[in-house]
Amino acid sequence: MICTRILNSIISDIAQNFGPNIHFPFNYLQSNLQHIFHNIQYAFHYLCFYSIIKSILVRHCISP
Repeated sequence: MICTRILNSIISDIAQNFGPNIHFPFNYLQSNLQHIFHNIQYAFHYLCFYSIIKSILVRHCISP
């Protein structure tokens, strides 16, 4: 599913950005899971928005 691919992409970004401090973002995400699942439609839209913004940034800012 597309959600799985987007989520894996976000997790990969977190791992690359935080490295040894990987426990911090995952603890933060875990503490917010309850809120996220109270509004799963919002969470889905957020993930899709993040994916779109990321693809734009990669295409226009990172690529030569």
